[in-house]
Amino acid sequence: MTKFFATLWCSRFFRFLIVGGIGTVFNLTVFYVLSDRLGINHNFSSIIAFIIAVTHNYSVNELWSFNSGKQGKLRIKRYLLYFSGNVVGLVFNILILNFLIILHSWRIKTLPQAIGIAVATVINFVWARFVVFQRRASARIKE
Repeated sequence: MTKFFATLWCSRFFRFLIVGGIGTVFNLTVFYVLSDRLGINHNFSSIIAFIIAVTHNYSVNELWSFNSGKQGKLRIKRYLLYFSGNVVGLVFNILILNFLIILHSWRIKTLPQAIGIAVATVINFVWARFVVFQRRASARIKE
């Protein structure tokens, strides 16, 4: 059982989920304050929350989840690639957010935001793992 947890802890997907969980807390907190407390448009609030969360998530994923940071350095080019792929997840998030708000007339919009984030997580992981943080075939052999 200990080996199972050690393997799980080292898996990229598990680390990605931890980082994403923290990013989700950032996202939902910013979204809640902007949309539900200050009354700012939920789409605009979602975009601002997304920018904050995706910047955090990229930094920690680069340095920990995918161990890609060269000597602890973050790369702007890779950040832009990560950001652009996550925009696809943001589009799904906003579509789901708006669909649920229209369908159920939610007074507090944070729950539909969380549901949209859950769907976007799968899209974002596939993009991060196979596009942004991919390793060359020669590097994979050494793993």
